[in-house]
Parts: sequence; C-alpha cells; structure tokens
Amino acid sequence: MWRTEGVPVDWPELKKRRNLILTDTCWELLQKEAEQQGISRSEFIERAVRGLIDWSGRA
Repeated sequence: MWRTEGVPVDWPELKKRRNLILTDTCWELLQKEAEQQGISRSEFIERAVRGLIDWSGRA
C-alpha cells in the first residue's frame, strides 16, 4: 500500500516520532525480530506492545 504523509495506514491514528535509548544488543535483537516479520522496528514495537506479536521466551 502506498503511504501518503498525514494519512494513517495500519492504525486509526498517525504515528509520532519518539526516542528510545536501548543497548546495542537490544537494538540488534529488535532488528532481527522485525526482519523476520518483514516489518520495521517501529512497527514491530507497535504490534508487540498491542499484543499482536507473541515474543515471550525470545532473547
């Protein structure tokens, strides 16, 4: 799906830029998990926090 600035695509609201401070290990694990799902790190966090990805027991 083509993305248009200012128009939500996956969620009923727009995302906003945030800042996280993570260890290198966490960042690499996050990248690996996101790549396996075929999504961005941002989208992986969004889905995981919403309970749409079960990543318990991974690390």
